[in-house]
Amino acid sequence: MERITGIDVIWFGHTPMPSPVKDGNTRWLDTSVFLEEGGLSIAELTTDGRVWHLRNADGKIVQGWHSTDR
Repeated sequence: MERITGIDVIWFGHTPMPSPVKDGNTRWLDTSVFLEEGGLSIAELTTDGRVWHLRNADGKIVQGWHSTDR
């Protein structure tokens, strides 16, 4: 994904991802808490904010973004 210029960070939801995704200056936070294989994600809404993802399947809490940055 290309970086979107003139903006620090853009947050997206309503597009379910298996884990929180960081790509350029975009952050994808919808992790399908309503699905059995999904989970709940919480993020600090800052440029370099941390994220936590509680997976429904095993109850494990995972910290960190899945990064697609190259």
